[in-house]
Amino acid sequence: MDSKYRDGILAVIASGALIGAALILKTESGVNTELTATILTIWPAMIGIFGMIAIELICLYNPNRTQAIWSRRSIQFSSVILVIITGGFALVSDIQWIFTALVWGLTAYLILLIIVIVLGTNPLLRLVSSR
Repeated sequence: MDSKYRDGILAVIASGALIGAALILKTESGVNTELTATILTIWPAMIGIFGMIAIELICLYNPNRTQAIWSRRSIQFSSVILVIITGGFALVSDIQWIFTALVWGLTAYLILLIIVIVLGTNPLLRLVSSR
């Protein structure tokens, strides 16, 4: 499977698990009544989006090493589980901004993957190529 599609599937799984956990916790225990307002707040969204860009730039800086590490299924699985657990703890602990940053970061990553598929190249690569 092409890595772009694999990464997209992993991001969709993580996003779906986060949104599912939010819906279950909100309906079952009544927590996170302010979550909808927090999702639309600019600062957590910016943290998620710029965090995704920073991680992507770090990965693009040394693509061979990144590929060697990321191609391991254990790393992929652990990364998805870590995002889900972090989001779950953020929901249970009533720290909505962390959950929101994760959701926005994953959304921004999915948008970046769509751009990469359409253009055939990563637009962030230009920022790293100038080194």
